[in-house]
Amino acid sequence: MFHIEILARYILTLAGCYLIIWGCHRLLPFASFLFGKLPKEAVFIYRRPDHK
Repeated sequence: MFHIEILARYILTLAGCYLIIWGCHRLLPFASFLFGKLPKEAVFIYRRPDHK
């Protein structure tokens, strides 16, 4: 159970960090000052090639 708990915490930490950075990138105009170079658009996980 200990190893499963550590793995679950790791995955939740990664997901939480991703959501915080994505949300800041989407809502704050100066997010690149906080997180470094970011893409021009805030794409949640994956953008389809046919989607503009």
